[in-house]
Amino acid sequence: MGAICNFCLKNMSRAKGCTYSHARLAKKGEWVKRKVVSDCCCRDCGAKRGYHHHPDCLVEECPWCDEQALMCEKHNKHKLATDKMLKL
Repeated sequence: MGAICNFCLKNMSRAKGCTYSHARLAKKGEWVKRKVVSDCCCRDCGAKRGYHHHPDCLVEECPWCDEQALMCEKHNKHKLATDKMLKL
């Protein structure tokens, strides 16, 4: 059995990707569309090409600076609040 995503509640090893497509910015509170996987599949969360990474994935990129989203301290104003996700 694999880990369960805290947002879509799916088994990350079996799901094609997370169903939460938008995240709220921590500082400004505006919604932003999350990036999708461009490789064949994510080596961390298992999301497939064209689907969204699961929150807190180590590979997901920041929508603005293309740095690692989870560690985007340099661009803290763009930091995603992973507790505020939107399913569309």
